Amino acid sequence: MAEIVAAPVLAADALAQPIAAPVPVPGAVPEVPAPPAEPEFISETLYIQNLNEKIKIPVLKQSLTSLFKTYGEVSML
Repeated sequence: MAEIVAAPVLAADALAQPIAAPVPVPGAVPEVPAPPAEPEFISETLYIQNLNEKIKIPVLKQSLTSLFKTYGEVSML
């Protein structure tokens, strides 16, 4: 069986020191990452799969149109 070992004893001065954030260097500018460049061609096409075949086509088109029209124009189903 494994032996149980007591927790290590910490020095009293280690517990008395407060934890603080590092002091910023005056005149230093924080490094801000550049925003990623957008690709030349952005596709706005969304393909949907695994649709229920038991639902009639007009009902399915109406449901999908009402669902996705909040995100932009729905051009074709």
